[in-house]
Amino acid sequence: MRTLLSLMLSFAVPMALTGCSTAGGSGSADAGAGKDTPSAIGDVALTDVPGGSDAATGSDIPVGVDPGKVVPDTAANTSTCPHVTLGPSLPAVYEGTTVGLPNWVTSPRLEWKETPDDSIAFTAPADGQYVLTLETDVESLGASAEAYTGTSKKHLYNTVDQCPKAGTIGEIDGVYNHNDADYPLELKANQTVLIWVSTPYWGKVKAGAYKLTITKK
Repeated sequence: MRTLLSLMLSFAVPMALTGCSTAGGSGSADAGAGKDTPSAIGDVALTDVPGGSDAATGSDIPVGVDPGKVVPDTAANTSTCPHVTLGPSLPAVYEGTTVGLPNWVTSPRLEWKETPDDSIAFTAPADGQYVLTLETDVESLGASAEAYTGTSKKHLYNTVDQCPKAGTIGEIDGVYNHNDADYPLELKANQTVLIWVSTPYWGKVKAGAYKLTITKK
């Protein structure tokens, strides 16, 4: 009897222990699932990684950056200067807007301050005189391709080398060159001039759409 009782106890104890082990295993699995459930854990991890991307969506947009403000890496990138390149085909025509562009330059003479500026590079196909025609509903919007030289007849045209570095603001002593056929740009073949388009600080409208046409006189 004593031997039979001993055998029964020896089988009962492992079974009880096995039951406890199984219950504990089930609890661990539930806790593990709980850790994977909150999306906040993944969000924190992505945010802590500079330049990280959202693996769930496959997006390459850095975490924390508004998708509507991501600037595409293209020839028309608004964060580059010059923003647009025209020529040598004529007439050279560009329809754009200064809305959303950086404040690249200021000009005490033109009274340009903290308003967005467009920058257009034009390369002349041949020696000659070139006229800038600017069409816009923004009354104070103007185009400047050269610096003021006083009573001198010498022209000091803007060059792409004068483009400010990204994140900086340059200063020009500009004069307006648009809509005046009697005051054309006198350019040599393959000469490139940088044209700024902007508005003075006192303008009722600070930025807007426009059409720039360059023709040979």
